[in-house]
Amino acid sequence: MKPVGIEAINAYLGETYVDVPTLFAARKLDDSRIENLMMARKSVALHCEDAVSFAVNAAKPIVDALTEEERGRIELLIVGTESGVDFGKSLATYVHDYLGLPRSCRLFETKQACYSGTAAVQMAAAVVAASPFDGAKALVISSDVARPVPHTYVEPSQGAGAVAMLISDEPVVASFDRGANGFHSYEVMDTCRPDPEAEAGDVDLSLLSYIDCLKGSFTDYASKVEGADLVDSFDLLAMHTPFPGMVKGAHRAVLRKLKRMSPQAIEDDFNARLSAAVEYPPPGRQHLRRHRLPGPGQHHRQRRDRGRAPRRRLLLRLRLRLGVLQRRHHPPSRSGRSGPWASARPWTPATSCRCRSTTSCSSPPRS
Repeated sequence: MKPVGIEAINAYLGETYVDVPTLFAARKLDDSRIENLMMARKSVALHCEDAVSFAVNAAKPIVDALTEEERGRIELLIVGTESGVDFGKSLATYVHDYLGLPRSCRLFETKQACYSGTAAVQMAAAVVAASPFDGAKALVISSDVARPVPHTYVEPSQGAGAVAMLISDEPVVASFDRGANGFHSYEVMDTCRPDPEAEAGDVDLSLLSYIDCLKGSFTDYASKVEGADLVDSFDLLAMHTPFPGMVKGAHRAVLRKLKRMSPQAIEDDFNARLSAAVEYPPPGRQHLRRHRLPGPGQHHRQRRDRGRAPRRRLLLRLRLRLGVLQRRHHPPSRSGRSGPWASARPWTPATSCRCRSTTSCSSPPRS
């Protein structure tokens, strides 16, 4: 059985952020709850950004690093999102177009709240594993732009961003263990997005549901794998992260319930196996890979110029309104460096339509 896993991975979190403590103060929220989030900043999507532009920016460096022959082996594109822009066709159709992927490529969108990205990875891995051709690849992107209700405790924890992964039979980042999986699913109204511009949720119910699903999933896994142990069977953990504090709280609650561990033992286990997974940027990694999307000559430059002035005006309005929005500074690329690690401007549509345009680039936040 050929190995299957992640060949390349990249994240894009936009160009603007808001400091969480300052947002708490501006919204007059109880600042005693800030520490529970374990967040310093959250990304803020601009008016000219949506789930498509975030997805393209995340995937573009990966696609650009491939040769033309390797790009032609991408036979599947899946975009997992809660922020769809069309009820008829998938967000993946726009991403496929802007990335210049081959037409001999299946594409679709997955939607299931927090699970769609993981579901997309599992489907992509199954397709690559079943392919009769060596070198088959699949591109999976998770992309979302949250629409939290202002002046609620949901707002400080919800931002925007995208992660792209190239799945292939030449894993570099991680190989998948195609063994048992643990499942736990049920309906709960902890969050609701009745239309693309509105979102509502119950923070406490969401946390309780997260803990319940984590415990239930491992219990199901343990029923299938003899001797499975939540502590001894896994050297490292990577968990779905609505915000880091939620992960730490769920980890604490489940180990307390299943393993009867002391508070200090739980804290040590979190630091040893899980803390690195909730830090951004990862330790030792300070830069995102970004590339400029090629445009059609002079017409491309004209559209780019038209998009700049409204963008600056929007930034100014947001600064005046909240007094907290900041532009990220992007350090210059290292001298003589080129290829997928070189600094360049991210792609973003200049208006509500998806025309190609480039804007200034900046570095990611720490959180």
